[in-house]
Amino acid sequence: MRRRSGKHKPPLFKLFYRHLLWWSGKLIMLSLAELPLQFTSFFFSIAFLFWYYVFRKFRHIAVEQLKEALKINSKEAEGITKKMFLHLGRNFAEFLAIARNPRRIVLSLVDGEEFKQKISEALKQKKGVIVVTGHIGNWELLGAYSAQHFPTAVIAKKIYFNKYDKEISSRRRKLKMSVIYQEEGIRPLLEALHKNSVVGILADQDIKRAAGDFVQFFGKPAYTVTAPSTLSLKSGAPLFVAALRRTSLLKHKIFIVGPITILPSGDRNTDRINLTQTWTTVLENIIRQEPSQWVWFHKRWNTRPEEV
Repeated sequence: MRRRSGKHKPPLFKLFYRHLLWWSGKLIMLSLAELPLQFTSFFFSIAFLFWYYVFRKFRHIAVEQLKEALKINSKEAEGITKKMFLHLGRNFAEFLAIARNPRRIVLSLVDGEEFKQKISEALKQKKGVIVVTGHIGNWELLGAYSAQHFPTAVIAKKIYFNKYDKEISSRRRKLKMSVIYQEEGIRPLLEALHKNSVVGILADQDIKRAAGDFVQFFGKPAYTVTAPSTLSLKSGAPLFVAALRRTSLLKHKIFIVGPITILPSGDRNTDRINLTQTWTTVLENIIRQEPSQWVWFHKRWNTRPEEV
């Protein structure tokens, strides 16, 4: 299902607010650019903790979804949510820092030997590789690590404010990642696989305008993008699930599962749904192991079956 909305200019106050945030952010980034990562990691973790206390909407969504998904009480959910915001601040600091010296910093932060071995072996088939991940750990660092070893294309969502979008895309390209926007459709992704590249897809959010199916996620039906399954079934490219988990303040490890396979049913639609359910379950298991490293304030179960 795809939905298109007419373009409209944001209200003047909102436009002013976005520009103010943009220039304030640029000033902060320039001021902190050359400081040690240990310091900026601490600074941004505190800044994001401030976000936790001030913007109650995000905190409330995260707490409620945690309570329902993990069957825990409010106190436990609030503790996990607080850790999540601290973790996101550290992610942001690392994303800013790795642009200075991508290869050296990325390789110093990430233990990815198993990922490197499995992807190298899979690429010998010359069909490319699909890596499904989510907003788990430091997902930007995962893409950067892959790009230091293999040609890597990542699917990106256009950010609502053009200046933000250009900044993020520019940083990804400096880290050797090719950026393909969701709006470009499936053809660029098939071309990337044809060139024997790694295609990374963040597939853990509820995106109404994208083609998807309902599969079980934490015991509830969740509208889930089927692009990874469609690509794998159409191209024959092996599909893996990977996530970068923080193991200490400035250390990460890539966990990788796959290639993910299913028994063919003879029906393409059934196979697509079964494959989507399989890799979604793997993502869920990874999140359960360290729930504070997943972004819980996205309304993951927002779309209802009756709306589609």
